[in-house]
Amino acid sequence: MKTPVDLKGGVEPMRLRKCSGSGWVLAVVIVLHCVLVGCETRPSAPPNGNPPSLASSGAYLTGQVLLANVPAGGHLGILVYLAGTSFNAHTDENGKFTISNVPAGEYTVVAEYPGYKKVTIERVSLNPQQHTRERPYETRMTILERVDSPLTTATAQRKEPLLGSLRGEVTVLGARSNEGVVVRLEDTPLVTITDELGIYRFLNVEHGAYRLIIEKPGYRRATINVVVIGGEETKADAVVLEPVGREQEAEEAAEPLSRESLQGDRKIVGVVRIFDAQGQERKDYERVTLALDNSDYIVTPDEQGRFEFSRLPAGLYTVLATLEGGAPLPFVADLREKKVADLRIALTPPALQAQTPGVVKGKVVVLGDDDQPLENAEGVKVGIGGTQLIAMTAPDGSFKIEQVPPGTYTIVATREGYEPARQEGVDVQPGQTVDIGELTIEPKRDYPRVVATDPPDGTKDVTVGFELPIKIRFSKTMDADSVRKAIRIEPEANYRLAIGAGSHPEAADHVAVVVLNNDDENRPIRYNTRYVVVVGREAADASGLRMRQEYRFSFVTGAPGIFKTRPADGEMNAPNLPIVVFFNTKIQPESFNLNTVRFRPRLDVDPQFIFDTDARTGWTIVRILARLEPERTYTVTIGRGVRSATNQPLSNTPYTWRFRIQAPPQVVPVEPPVVR
Repeated sequence: MKTPVDLKGGVEPMRLRKCSGSGWVLAVVIVLHCVLVGCETRPSAPPNGNPPSLASSGAYLTGQVLLANVPAGGHLGILVYLAGTSFNAHTDENGKFTISNVPAGEYTVVAEYPGYKKVTIERVSLNPQQHTRERPYETRMTILERVDSPLTTATAQRKEPLLGSLRGEVTVLGARSNEGVVVRLEDTPLVTITDELGIYRFLNVEHGAYRLIIEKPGYRRATINVVVIGGEETKADAVVLEPVGREQEAEEAAEPLSRESLQGDRKIVGVVRIFDAQGQERKDYERVTLALDNSDYIVTPDEQGRFEFSRLPAGLYTVLATLEGGAPLPFVADLREKKVADLRIALTPPALQAQTPGVVKGKVVVLGDDDQPLENAEGVKVGIGGTQLIAMTAPDGSFKIEQVPPGTYTIVATREGYEPARQEGVDVQPGQTVDIGELTIEPKRDYPRVVATDPPDGTKDVTVGFELPIKIRFSKTMDADSVRKAIRIEPEANYRLAIGAGSHPEAADHVAVVVLNNDDENRPIRYNTRYVVVVGREAADASGLRMRQEYRFSFVTGAPGIFKTRPADGEMNAPNLPIVVFFNTKIQPESFNLNTVRFRPRLDVDPQFIFDTDARTGWTIVRILARLEPERTYTVTIGRGVRSATNQPLSNTPYTWRFRIQAPPQVVPVEPPVVR
């Protein structure tokens, strides 16, 4: 299915065309109804499926604001407002926000969050006729840096920002080659062009959010937002450039879909909710009709309100939901990349386009440094995620947020110097008051946390040896006993833990070293095994302050092979002693021979091999007796022909390492004493 491309880089939902044999008549009736009655009184439901609210003549503004170094889903409650006005909104957990019903004019968009630097996003000019609910003004993606971050410090002592890189791909429809497309980062001097494959790259890009502009003469310009992470390569979304005029041609030439001919592997599923004039939910789903735009595909919900459109090809679809006596409401389903799109649709009678709002109330408990509630809890900001609804608490901590559209929300309480508190899944029904109870906020503290591990999380093919050390670095000096009690390893392993200076060569007061070993034959270090290391909340710093949340990471051990050599790879002053090769398995001695071991440069005399077995593990140790020349560099390769005792090849052969033999010791002649 062809979809017209939005000039701003988005995709426009397909328009209502022919749904059945009488579809043209239905389309004309709907258009006449919109002209005579006013389509603005029947807005489409928002993406979250909340019942629609009465539209106004104001403009719509949307965007995304993220907190630096915060994982996905942790961007709830950022305040975004138009400076000098009362228009504002709080972001949802993904950092997205919408400010609606804004009068025409120029505004400055500002974002702020406790503990982060306030940022002016941009200066905007809003026009209600142009920036509608369906096509809002989209601000640039913005990242808020912490107050102590050097990335936005405009002083003479600013640190050099960590630079990243950006790559992407552009497809030029109808062209023999994808080269020559101009790609630039808006508001920067950075510009490049694509190669034959449509690939482009930017190197040394500062950490931050950008808008990419993609242009080629004769094609529609496209724009996309991208966030570049310092020290990493960021891959931008793929872009397709269509020739000028293609949008109109596609609209005129698009063939309606026939349900009988569908053979795709994608589907749209969802649930419909119906509300009556009193705001009560109804179950008479036979009054609902769901149609796939530009097709003859029509379904009705089942007795639970569920529906499904199946066998769809990849594309962007519009589902038209109609409640008996009402106008069709469009809901967009994006199946360009996903196999399943899930919609939540709320419908109300035509007279209820102006929804009866609800009320959310509750109480915020503010804890002091002693973890006891403060007497005065005034001034805590309580907001509803994804809306511009805010309330401030009274001295007793109580709050009430009125005019809340029906829907399901996350409530967040914030105060400078305190950790935000949140309550998810608050369901507001039309005309009802919801008491969420108590939200407790506590002072921000320098909680101990894990800042690095070795192996890093997700590492694969970790070499198994006689021992396997695991390093855990904390943000501050830790209490050793609490760390010992907090660490768990899955599957169960035999290990010893060292923390504190002198307990292990790599341990420190803030570094714990967990050393897995093979001392217990029932709990050896296993090959090809995913180990999960958990540091529980019991781990505390020297003052007794425990970790705020547990930390877990994992790694996967490798298969049997060579885990160590002597001399080591890269050793440049090796003593002229027998070479030793350590295996973490038992090998077939006959497979380790002159055909599977190679020296460069070649030796004048063939080496000899002595085989030994480690008493604890049964693993093979091979000593190579070779005549090596001082001050000469050698490269040794163990080939694939070396086999384990079960006749399996080793995981890391051919294995090559390089070393240099040290100079022979100088002999200082000693003159005999003079006998007089």
